[in-house]
Amino acid sequence: MGRIENLEDYDVPPLGIVCPDLVRTDIYRKKFGRYKEYYDGCKAGGNKQ
Repeated sequence: MGRIENLEDYDVPPLGIVCPDLVRTDIYRKKFGRYKEYYDGCKAGGNKQ
């Protein structure tokens, strides 16, 4: 699997995501509100799965 470029293709974060770059993490956070804590954890520098 390559990098995910078009977030609009997804209603939920694609499975297997491991902390994309910070800009992308921020986009994910806004789009996928119920996963906010997961992405906040990513931004904090953790690699949570």
